[in-house]
Amino acid sequence: MVILSPLISEELKISCSHVVSIIDDYSRDSLLKLQEKRTFPTSSRALNSSLGGGLRTQEIVELVGFDHLSIGELLTHITIDHLYNNQNFEALIISTNGSPNEYELYQICRGFLEKKETDKHIDDSIFNVLRRIYIINCLSDIHLSKVLDDLLEGRFSGGKSLDLFKSKDRQDLTLLQIQGLSSLFDNMDAKSTKCSSALLAIKLRNLCTNSNCSILISNFQTALLSSNSASYDPYIESDNPAFSKLSQKWHSSIDTKIYVLPLKKKEQHTRIMIKVIKSKRERSGRICHISFSKQGIQD
Repeated sequence: MVILSPLISEELKISCSHVVSIIDDYSRDSLLKLQEKRTFPTSSRALNSSLGGGLRTQEIVELVGFDHLSIGELLTHITIDHLYNNQNFEALIISTNGSPNEYELYQICRGFLEKKETDKHIDDSIFNVLRRIYIINCLSDIHLSKVLDDLLEGRFSGGKSLDLFKSKDRQDLTLLQIQGLSSLFDNMDAKSTKCSSALLAIKLRNLCTNSNCSILISNFQTALLSSNSASYDPYIESDNPAFSKLSQKWHSSIDTKIYVLPLKKKEQHTRIMIKVIKSKRERSGRICHISFSKQGIQD
């Protein structure tokens, strides 16, 4: 409770009281939203440990690397595992490069479920997972901005997947994926990219907070080919125009940055190193190694 000095005017007292009331309401709403925050462990203990327990709603995770196939497959495994273990949840995948498609999702989902389900029930289980994944293809930052507006305001239009999504309860949307976001800026100059990425950052932050969902974003940067895996610091690299044209607003909106480095591929298994950096205060990061195949993620 704030007590105003008797020496100030009545008009100023009313104005101050109004401001204090707004701040109190905002703080109360923020605390209520924080109480709704949830953590969803992945199937990888190493990844969970690096992330501090798993994926969290109301947070944005950016995966950075040059191997878009490895990053995309990792995101798909995380999504399928998330939906299999949480039967009432849904995921939305926004793709800028046409991947993944329905067949890729089916193949990974079947491989994942073959070790968990009997042949008798596997088709039903695959259907139950895939029916809760929606895919939208975005070929421009303007289209992506429109999709985010639709999600924020509860208006779903502009594509078959969004039409199907129209009648759904938004609280069921717990995972939003944006694959290859940086490709939308390939042909844009630095100034336009900074303006667009800053606007997208604001919308994504509002969406993950108000819809209580977790957002995973992949950015592909070929300049990372020359990065040393042990010393890589995305907060330094992001300030370097050779590495990124994204705005500082964008980088400050990201809760966790993950650098993905493919190590080797052997007998259908892909082994990667990931370096998880939670904030500028923890820039040394946490490093772990995981591998995955069509059957899922293994530590």
